[in-house]
Formats: sequence, structure tokens, C-alpha cells
Amino acid sequence: MISGPSRPYSDVVPAPEVLLDFIISVDRSVKPSYPGWMKKVMHPELELVGPAEYNLNAVGLWLHNDQKTGVVIGNAIYKHLQKDNALADCLGLADLLAIQTKGIAVFRKLYAGKTVFGWKSVVQDRYGRLDVPCLCGYGGGGTGWAAAGILTIPLSASASRT
Repeated sequence: MISGPSRPYSDVVPAPEVLLDFIISVDRSVKPSYPGWMKKVMHPELELVGPAEYNLNAVGLWLHNDQKTGVVIGNAIYKHLQKDNALADCLGLADLLAIQTKGIAVFRKLYAGKTVFGWKSVVQDRYGRLDVPCLCGYGGGGTGWAAAGILTIPLSASASRT
């Protein structure tokens, strides 16, 4: 038996929530480094385009119409963004790397369970396939690459600045 003064549960004080910094700073004067397997950047004119600083809370999630009711092939998203001249408004590799430096807590606070794609930085690999950089919060929450031509995206979100 444990003895001592009894304390009501109402005296328990929850730990304060850690303040997260959602301001993203991107060095737009330097082109991002791409993996060695990359053959060609599809839109080199967009590599240095975008704000040097922005609030990640202001980044809107965009879904292709087909994602709202099911799945869509990544290539369909890419073609849609090209047709609408919307690639410049999307995040790119430099943005994803800057977001990654904020840590997994910042990413999960806004995008838990989602994958964020950098459509501005689509590349062609040495086999001719198109790939798009992405961030996901699963496991360690690293930066990865997804094949735009074969990727199915089940109700996940692509990020674009609004």
C-alpha cells in the first residue's frame, strides 16, 4: 500500500505544447542538388522561382479532382499542372529540403499521414521515367522520390502555395 497525501486528478497539469516554427526559408540563389540517377530537370526555369521565405501554415493543399473520390496516376496530376500553368505555384525540391530541416514535428503537425510532392521539380531519370520529389511523415519522415508515371496517390495531398 502506498501512503501519502492524496491529490485529486484536477491538480495534474499537462505539459505545455512545444511551439513550432512554421516559417520556411529557401535560398533561391542556389539551384538544389539532384540525385546522381537524375538525367534531366524538366523545368529548370522554375528552380529558383518562389519566395525566399513563407509561412508553411499558408501553404494550401491541392487535390486533383480524381483524388477526391479515389486515386489518380501521378502523370495525370503532372499533365494537369502543366496544362493549367500551375507548376510555378507548386513546391519544389528546394522547398521540400527547407521543410525537412524544420523537423518531423513541424511536418506532422500540418501533414500527418500525407505525402507532399514537389511538382515544380519533376525530373527524368536515366530510363526516361518521370519522378517527383516528395516528403512523407511515415517512419523517419525523409525526403524521397516517387515515379510520376506509375504512382497512384490515394487521397493524399499535393502542396502548392496559395
